[in-house]
Amino acid sequence: MTGKEWLAVAGPAVAIAGWFGATIVRSWLEGTPLNGLRRFFGMRSKPGKDAKLSVIVLTAPEPKWHVGAMGKEPMLCLTILANLAHKSDIPLRIVQAYLRGTKPVGVFMPFIVAGPYDEPSIIHFSVRPIIVEGLAKLTRKVVLVDQFGNEHVTKPVTFSTVHVEPWRRGLTEEGQTIKCHICDKPISMMDLHESAAIPAHKSCVR
Repeated sequence: MTGKEWLAVAGPAVAIAGWFGATIVRSWLEGTPLNGLRRFFGMRSKPGKDAKLSVIVLTAPEPKWHVGAMGKEPMLCLTILANLAHKSDIPLRIVQAYLRGTKPVGVFMPFIVAGPYDEPSIIHFSVRPIIVEGLAKLTRKVVLVDQFGNEHVTKPVTFSTVHVEPWRRGLTEEGQTIKCHICDKPISMMDLHESAAIPAHKSCVR
């Protein structure tokens, strides 16, 4: 075999071997799955049911809570911004969220965590019972549940709230009364819950 013939055969082989090698080394350094190579060789993907999800709750914007309602039932509504990542070959679908020591209620919008480089996700969820009073801060662990039923627990997260001005809920002057959203009884400005997004007695929010 002449030199030119050898180069014609060996050149592409060396290039392909280099590509495979670079892909494997990069995957090892970055800790990412070799999905393309697995499919190329007809290998089955590793099940995602044992995937470990990393959840880092960001402090800006600050995690928030407020009181809302589903029908006549008050509920604690929470919002966080978090970085989520995993190294599984299969995307994880987050189907539920709640605080440790509570139960999820209301509507939760599922979302996908594709892998290790997803953008931060805004997560809204609601729970009962309402475990905070007034305008106090609330510190609890957040639990995210994936499509396999696995629970991924964060470190303790501190939620704050904001005072909801009475005029936003229909009260515009002292002595004026409107009906409580929960019990349908008259409510005055003095009896209005400070952080509820709905007009409600302090005693009705629990």
